[in-house]
Amino acid sequence: MNKKALVNQILIKLESVVDNAKSAANRAHHTATDKENISQTRYDTLALEGAYLAHGQATRAAEAEAELSLFKNLSMNDFSNVSPIAIGALVILESSENSRKIVFIGPSAGGLKLMFSGRETLVITPLSPLGKALLGKMVDDEIEIITGKQKSRYIILKVY
Repeated sequence: MNKKALVNQILIKLESVVDNAKSAANRAHHTATDKENISQTRYDTLALEGAYLAHGQATRAAEAEAELSLFKNLSMNDFSNVSPIAIGALVILESSENSRKIVFIGPSAGGLKLMFSGRETLVITPLSPLGKALLGKMVDDEIEIITGKQKSRYIILKVY
């Protein structure tokens, strides 16, 4: 699997998230500062609500830019069957029900899903339960994840 192509695909998706977040922040800012939204009475709160929204959208845009920056600066280490899993690893897992799952351990953007090589690939972070369980493990190791009342077991098939 071409991990560099996967990271490029992640970068494209994150750039889109940044653009959308900036656009939403600009729209919210214009709404908050529009002359039509100036308070007529002390009970008119449209401008104030717009300002809160603009602040939240600006914060989201900054977070998206930080995530993008982390991926742009990600070192692309190659992993082998005897390499401990770390950030930057592309991991193929097999569940106890024989279904396969592909995850990429990224520095951020956990939960991002994309199609790569015809398979759904999920970006996870080291802070997620699955990320924590995978760090330091190697090919053929078994891991167990408990989320709520559900227990999942996986065997690590391949690491790139």
